[in-house]
Amino acid sequence: VDIPNGRTSHSGMIPSLGGFAIFVAISITLLAFTNFQTNPDIQYLLGGLLIIFFIGLKDDILVIDPYKKLLAQIVAAAMLVFLGGVQFTSLHGFLGIHDIPSVVGAPLTIFVIIVITNSFNLIDGIDGLAAGIGILISLLLGVWFYYIGQYQLALVALAFTGAYIGFFYFNISKGDNKIFMGDTGSLVLGFTLAFLIIHFNELNLVEQKMNLASAPAVSFGLFIVPLFDRARVFLIRAIRGKSPFNPDKQHVHHRLLHMFNSHLKTTSIILIFNALFIALVFFLQHLHISELMVVELATAGIISYLPVMLIRR
Repeated sequence: VDIPNGRTSHSGMIPSLGGFAIFVAISITLLAFTNFQTNPDIQYLLGGLLIIFFIGLKDDILVIDPYKKLLAQIVAAAMLVFLGGVQFTSLHGFLGIHDIPSVVGAPLTIFVIIVITNSFNLIDGIDGLAAGIGILISLLLGVWFYYIGQYQLALVALAFTGAYIGFFYFNISKGDNKIFMGDTGSLVLGFTLAFLIIHFNELNLVEQKMNLASAPAVSFGLFIVPLFDRARVFLIRAIRGKSPFNPDKQHVHHRLLHMFNSHLKTTSIILIFNALFIALVFFLQHLHISELMVVELATAGIISYLPVMLIRR
């Protein structure tokens, strides 16, 4: 169970092993329906998820040293990159760089996987937020993969969508059936979405039924809430002379929760923002990657400052 402390935003002891049910549901679905011969990288996704699952499970039950947790994530990501062959091969012209060698692409991919994985872990602070954003991204990617004929990747994305929809209902509920996903659920979610977004970028390098001109910037736009919020909080902590890993209540969802005193309202506002932001990014995807990134950072920066300004006033 999750026991309330000075940082948590709930009262009472809540079961925190929702990630266990999520992992079981996803594993059964992928083992039953995916074709490992067509997409052998999916079996390495499952192998990496198994490592992520057990490290998250141990953290939920006993608490684990953060460095051991990071090491396990690196091992899981390395399995995906070196055995599964899942890695970035191009920057799509960002900063004038196109094709990149494996010696650069491999560590870059591992870094991106770890950043995205932990970003979902950090925003899992209020009911429905991490799961809701995960559902939004995985559903969108699943539809895109299906549309371009990548049915195995679509199956992975939509299996996660279904599993987290099932969890979402109980996560936002009140009473005896309420449950948290814990580190197990948030790490599994982030790890898999990282796997999917790497494929999204790589598939946009070849001619498809629907290509996006600025795939890396579009990818950042999809993950704007976890990635930008993490960067913003780390920057605030660094400016104040604190460790970037020192927990506090500087996240946007904490500010909104202070304003509305409601998990459901706060989650709904952030999900609506994320959906509108994704729509904006797709509308502007014809821009150069650097230009679209500037638009994304400026828009996210202004909107994330609004709660702080309103609280001060």
